[in-house]
Amino acid sequence: MQAEADQDEVDLTLYADQLVGYSVDKEVESIFALEYLKNMVKPISNNAPVFVRLGPDHSMEIEYRFAEGHGKALMLLAPRIEG
Repeated sequence: MQAEADQDEVDLTLYADQLVGYSVDKEVESIFALEYLKNMVKPISNNAPVFVRLGPDHSMEIEYRFAEGHGKALMLLAPRIEG
């Protein structure tokens, strides 16, 4: 996974044993506001499984469970539209 911001860049490699599961239909590229994303993930526990869904020209979906599995949060982050 790669991410770029105006003044920073991240390249994150996740291995199969670090993932609950994954499915990739095709490579996608979208632009998201990093500051919004950072604020959205703040309440997520470090050991909570997080499900991320991406698609071309679609909002990023971030889903996680809390309260020992009794609660579920689904957050959407719309991509930035560059003209």
